[in-house]
Amino acid sequence: FFQKITGYIWYYNLVRKNCNRKDKSPLDILKESREKINPLALMLPALDLDALLNQKLSSGGHHVPELSSPLKFSVDINIAKCILKSVYLEGNMKTATAKELRYKTSSILANIRKGSEVIITLRGKSVAVLKPLEKGEKRFNPVGFGIWKDRTDLKNPAEWVEEKRRERFPK
Repeated sequence: FFQKITGYIWYYNLVRKNCNRKDKSPLDILKESREKINPLALMLPALDLDALLNQKLSSGGHHVPELSSPLKFSVDINIAKCILKSVYLEGNMKTATAKELRYKTSSILANIRKGSEVIITLRGKSVAVLKPLEKGEKRFNPVGFGIWKDRTDLKNPAEWVEEKRRERFPK
């Protein structure tokens, strides 16, 4: 039993082709960079990654493991956050497809209000950048027209409504 397990671990860690590495086995990758690596490194005992990460491998031929419980070894959370932010978030820019913009408008606008910029993509190409205004202001100021144009009491409609309400609804 242990010979079979050890053989499988050697196969898994050295000979199995990896679809994420241009279908090369770890041994092929080591051979390509053999000038940089000491040949004695190939004699090191195999590392049982499943036990280290306390995880199950997903079925269906994919080589991506699923985490079943938290990791056993400790990782500095600040370093992990730094790596995640630099690799995945690309600074302060986020991307969203046109479909996501339609269905998740409120969450995208919430991100923009927080100060991040969002790149809108359509079929994989960037088409627009949504970014927060430097100064939030009300852009629409209704202007009277027609017979209402010359009325002095309606220069500020909000004040006029407040005044009318004050008579009926005292505080």
